[in-house]
Amino acid sequence: MKQVIGSLVTPVLKDILAAQLHARSDVNAVIKSDAAEAVQLALLAGNVDVFIVEEIPGNDTFGKLKKLIKDNVTVMGIGDPTSPHAPRLCFRPTEYEQLGDQLKKLLGDEKAVEADYVSMPANLFFHFEELAVDVFLQIKKDGRPHWVRRFFAGEKIEPDEIERYQAKGVSEFWIEKDKVKGFSKTLISRLHQRAHDTLNSGMEQFKEAEQVFTSIAEITKKMGVRGQMVALCEDWMRQLANDCMKAQDSDVRDWWKRLSEDPSLDFHYRLVRLTSLLCTQQIMLTDWKRKEEQAQKLNGVAFFADMHLSKPEWIHLRLPADLENLSTDDKIAVAGHAAFSAQKLRDVPFVTKDITLLVAQHHGHLQGDWLPERVSVTVSPLALLYAACEEMAYASLRNPEIAPRDIHAKLLLRHKDTGLLRHLEQMPTIFGW
Repeated sequence: MKQVIGSLVTPVLKDILAAQLHARSDVNAVIKSDAAEAVQLALLAGNVDVFIVEEIPGNDTFGKLKKLIKDNVTVMGIGDPTSPHAPRLCFRPTEYEQLGDQLKKLLGDEKAVEADYVSMPANLFFHFEELAVDVFLQIKKDGRPHWVRRFFAGEKIEPDEIERYQAKGVSEFWIEKDKVKGFSKTLISRLHQRAHDTLNSGMEQFKEAEQVFTSIAEITKKMGVRGQMVALCEDWMRQLANDCMKAQDSDVRDWWKRLSEDPSLDFHYRLVRLTSLLCTQQIMLTDWKRKEEQAQKLNGVAFFADMHLSKPEWIHLRLPADLENLSTDDKIAVAGHAAFSAQKLRDVPFVTKDITLLVAQHHGHLQGDWLPERVSVTVSPLALLYAACEEMAYASLRNPEIAPRDIHAKLLLRHKDTGLLRHLEQMPTIFGW
């Protein structure tokens, strides 16, 4: 996969370039507003094919790049080609077609991939008492795929059978390409009903609610939020926010104990629910106006913030050093996941501009970069509140043997000079310490 990083300031240019690049399945593209941050990400990735930069008048952006970008990266400029330090490939802001033609030359034409079968995460099949379509099981032997089983439409597939396959490392089942639309329609209809039932039933249904959440997350990663998924995601977010706002002191402690100590529940699911709970409780302690509206926003952030992390283990990569052993593609995916997630939400009808902004800033800095130690005081106050709650929730889930009070004490020391401190200081009131 080709890697493209851009530093663009003009909104129209950002939209045009993003549309050109993100339409390609063979290109991983990151668009930043700040040239220094874009360069930092390029150096972190270590293997970038094209770097596109927009010249900022009076700021000598082109000149600075000559000192920072490696020689083996193709630099394309948008600005005045006659500028003293303009790259060899430089286009004026109105030369969109020429820019696109040059990108095609550098990146090559996208290769179309035709497949007779489409893979679906095995977790999705827990929601069918009987199958609506034929389902095929594939395993790899000697590095090659082999079809080993076919479940016929109408056949029952028991949960313990799915779990046995998962235990053997089978994470996906396959269905025929022309059956995907019908399968998705039936699946989303079932998920919608289960989401409503399980969230309304409280703690007793945590496991059932977790199955629904992980399925929604799998579909969102694979297909985005469109069509019937819009209503499903909106309903889940709204109901989770309502549950969190109803929680009293004893509910908070009970939720925390069950979710932090039960390893049988999916980690991402537990992180979302605990972060949502803390965010809602924090909002209720403020003197802000429209508290319920603010709580709804933060529940939306918890739901969408890490949806771009396609591999479950990536949610545990918390420091820049953790990226060292990843491939270039994976480094960029993890390091830019906040910005990527926000970009995917821009066209989702029920996601407000505020939620999109907060998703980009959910680690505490403006551009959506994943560098947790660089918490900024210039981001939205809601983003800082969210970052503090997510820090507490994550640390508790990773260290269930340590009392929440002791985890809190460590976080106070770690963030004594950051914008998260005042929100962390509210934790004793929430827990009743």
